[in-house]
Amino acid sequence: MRLRPMTPNGTPIVGKSLHRNFFFNLGHGHLGWTWCCGTARLATGIMLGNPMEIDITGLTYR
Repeated sequence: MRLRPMTPNGTPIVGKSLHRNFFFNLGHGHLGWTWCCGTARLATGIMLGNPMEIDITGLTYR
């Protein structure tokens, strides 16, 4: 049995942490392969400080 990190509703968490060089892109659960490309693009945009192409409300840690 393999356990996958997952938020209660399956929505991933993407964004900055309290540490300067640490970012979140997790919580996908069983939909990891489905969500991974989109959330990687969001995480890259956050790291580079680019404006978000979509509203990420509900996808951040806070």
